Amino acid sequence: MYKRWAAALAGVLLTPCALNAQGPVQNPSNGHFYERIISVGISWSAAKATAESMSHMGHAGHLVTLTSAAENSWVYTNLPASLNRFWLGGYQDKNSPTYLEPSKGWTWVTGERWVFTAWFPGEPNNFGGIEDFLAFDHNQPAWNDILDNWTISGGCIVEYEDAPVIYCTGKVNSCVTTPAMSYSGQSSAAATGGFTLQASQTKAQKFGLLVYGTTGRANLPFQGGILCINPPVRRAIAVADTVGTPPACNGVLAMDMNGFAAGVLGGNPQPALLVPGTLVNCQFWGRDTPGNSLLSNALEYMVGA
Repeated sequence: MYKRWAAALAGVLLTPCALNAQGPVQNPSNGHFYERIISVGISWSAAKATAESMSHMGHAGHLVTLTSAAENSWVYTNLPASLNRFWLGGYQDKNSPTYLEPSKGWTWVTGERWVFTAWFPGEPNNFGGIEDFLAFDHNQPAWNDILDNWTISGGCIVEYEDAPVIYCTGKVNSCVTTPAMSYSGQSSAAATGGFTLQASQTKAQKFGLLVYGTTGRANLPFQGGILCINPPVRRAIAVADTVGTPPACNGVLAMDMNGFAAGVLGGNPQPALLVPGTLVNCQFWGRDTPGNSLLSNALEYMVGA
């Protein structure tokens, strides 16, 4: 089928992403803006670069991340005209410890956790062994795994928000894997929950804690790894992995940052964590083997209203 479509489009001029004349549309449930960008034949990689070069009302753009059934349905229903064969912000990370074709190792460009899916029946199938990128397909809000240079792509969907950013490099642990941060929900100074930060690939059944700062990023040598937070560095509360199996590094350290900032989890949160607009940098530290510490990569987010 894809070859027939490609042949039908032979000779069609492929244009760069062109802004939708109708402009971004706001989703009232989360305040994010979404925009359909038409660019027939654009690759996923080019769409990602285009989305990240865009902004709207001071909000940075990225390929859309659809993390719930409600968001998936709203985007498909409320953006103008058809979204069939439009790129989404999901891809299969072949370096992920869970990577396995065709359905394991998928992730979002923002680092949000991959929990909700809307695969079309029979997808993903890694057709031809080269399908590692996500798109709406089959004329409905259903997903398909596609190759990067899909010649019949219709364009991309851009989401505008103050999304957290994953940065820096974690320290390789005793299992020769690297703890990686992710998040779910969104920051809100008015909420007492709903914004969970976590580090996966931590030492099973070991303790750790989230360290954070409000003076920017850093790249400082620290305990055989990198401290990614500019001093002064503050501590949150101790948390423990409860899902891993010793002695493996399949643990998870997690903490709700809204809850910590609001004081409901204990500890001594910095008052700035409740000031909308504050930029916060976070990183997990934890126990590994005796005499050896664990350090994840880092996450930067802006405190929401």
